[in-house]
Amino acid sequence: MLRVNNNLSRILIAKFFGTFGSEMLSFAIGLYILWRTVSTLGMGISLVTGPIVSLCITPFVGYAVDTYSHKKL
Repeated sequence: MLRVNNNLSRILIAKFFGTFGSEMLSFAIGLYILWRTVSTLGMGISLVTGPIVSLCITPFVGYAVDTYSHKKL
């Protein structure tokens, strides 16, 4: 039982840091757009479209990873 809890905690920590890093990158890209264009609308659009694109792409990437052979890599 201890091993399951240990693996679960590792997965949760990895998921947290992955999501946190992704959101920080998205925010940094938005700040860069704000700095270059001085357009708050551009920053807002980039912050809104990031998660939407991620939701649309994730199923296709998952399918591709599950379908193709990993030995070629």
